[in-house]
Amino acid sequence: MIEAAYRRLALKYHPDVSDAPDAAERMRDLNMAYEVLSSSGKRAEYDRRRAAARPDAVGSQTAPVRRSYGPRPRLSIEPESLQFGPLPKGSTQTAQLHIVMEGMGSLRGSVRPNQTWLRTSVAEAEASSCTVEVTVDTAGLRDGWRHVGSVTIGTVLGSTRTIPVTVFVAPEPRPAVRVEPEVVDFGTVYGQPEVASQQFVVRNGGTGLLSGHVSISHSWLQVQPERFSSNEQSFTVQVDLRKLKPGRRYTGRLLLETNGGVAHVPVRVRVSEIVHPLPPPDSEEYWRELIRRLCPVEKWERDLVADLSLRAQQRGWVPSEQQIALIARIRTHGLKD
Repeated sequence: MIEAAYRRLALKYHPDVSDAPDAAERMRDLNMAYEVLSSSGKRAEYDRRRAAARPDAVGSQTAPVRRSYGPRPRLSIEPESLQFGPLPKGSTQTAQLHIVMEGMGSLRGSVRPNQTWLRTSVAEAEASSCTVEVTVDTAGLRDGWRHVGSVTIGTVLGSTRTIPVTVFVAPEPRPAVRVEPEVVDFGTVYGQPEVASQQFVVRNGGTGLLSGHVSISHSWLQVQPERFSSNEQSFTVQVDLRKLKPGRRYTGRLLLETNGGVAHVPVRVRVSEIVHPLPPPDSEEYWRELIRRLCPVEKWERDLVADLSLRAQQRGWVPSEQQIALIARIRTHGLKD
């Protein structure tokens, strides 16, 4: 009987079907009455309060008293907001909401998150109090951003409350490859020794750990190490001169493929036409050795080289500017070792 009466009145006073301005208040009163009358314990408590509120003397004049079923229900939720983070991308974290229905009536309603990255331990609640676990999952969230959602608790008696949820996803490590020097230039090399070496350094210009590998473009190039995992790594580049022809320039390339980007490192080398290098230009042996290696072709060139060879035996001898120009002209024929 009570349930049938409740359904009949609910169809009449529910705000979705009634245009009356006090429809929501009437529906709350109806829900409270149904809560009390459908529970023997709450009904006994109501009768006790009603009897206590009656006047003591018969015929006493009292002002009309509005019927009351006890304190109006109020939804209490702690905390009033949830904040997560900073959290690594791909991680999860859980916090709790403590929900209590204060006053007459019990908690009966739904728990609804408004974002796909939010989960709640229950979808419906029905008790005087409950604890809801709220979990955030950052797998699908953009790192370095603050994301905002909410959890809405809607009840039959105690209206609706929305709890803001904020999560900050920490920026993911982003390495950035940096090479120094940007070009490995061997300059002019000679046939001896057979292998020339130089070094370059790779550094991480970003965050996190830099890792990757190095590949070469030509067989006359070698590099060590080929793989690395470090924020500062030195590499040794070697040129195999046995595979190169004297008197020519060569350009190769190192390709660095890392988690911080791709870098191309040019490698340049000029192979001298002579195997053994000349002494330093400022040394006493320089002119004597250079004249000895000249390859004269014409008669005047042979005569000049013979004359300069005798003069170069003198201690501290240096050719004149005119002689230097003639030596440079003869040198265009090449040098011998």
